[in-house]
Amino acid sequence: MQMEGENMKRFYTGLMICSLIAALCRGEDAGFVPVQLSLFDPVQLFPSESDVMGVRLNVLYGDNRNVSGIDIGLCNDVEKNFTGIGLGGLVNLSGEATGIHVAGLGNVTANGMSGLEIAGLMNLFYDTSATRDSTWRGLQLSAVANAGVVVRGLQVCGFGNMADDMKGLEVAGVGNFVDTMSGIQIAGLVNLGWNVEGAQISALYNRANKMNGLQFGLVNKTKEIHGLQIGLLNISEKNLTVSIIPLVHASF
Repeated sequence: MQMEGENMKRFYTGLMICSLIAALCRGEDAGFVPVQLSLFDPVQLFPSESDVMGVRLNVLYGDNRNVSGIDIGLCNDVEKNFTGIGLGGLVNLSGEATGIHVAGLGNVTANGMSGLEIAGLMNLFYDTSATRDSTWRGLQLSAVANAGVVVRGLQVCGFGNMADDMKGLEVAGVGNFVDTMSGIQIAGLVNLGWNVEGAQISALYNRANKMNGLQFGLVNKTKEIHGLQIGLLNISEKNLTVSIIPLVHASF
């Protein structure tokens, strides 16, 4: 009985502290709050319109306008800007982010990211900004896939990396797929790109529309190359002429 009484006392003390924090921080405008506790939106201490500068704990799902600090929960959602460390059991969702995101399934950013993303399944960056000029900068690390629009940095995954405009290094167990690439692609099976400057290295197949640099693989194919192809079959297509050259093909 004494133990039950002590537990109840701790419970009511914690409840009073949370209520006091809520009373002190709540006003006409939710403004900035130091602590946020959420079961799921809208069942949380403060409404989603408030900004958190401190710690946010989300049991199931939490949603706020801006968050700076530490964000922990099953599903963490930040509508605009996130700065700090986000630890999501399932997902981290944010507009623009700076810092570290770690999630069991995936990290999703909509308006740019600077930092580190680690996901059990996938890291996804898509651009919803009005000018469509947001950039992801840093390291994306996932077990399955990384996908982004404009990426500057490093993508590492077990299956595939995808980007529209990539500058940096891509490493994938299966393949890398880009539109414009400046840097190095390393894949277990295949590298595909439209305009590539740098190097494509794979165990099986490399392909680029326009290649400036090195292709190293079992089969290398490009329409236009300024550089070196090393492989069993090196294929180049230009002006409706197809050239198949074994082992080494150089064109400068």
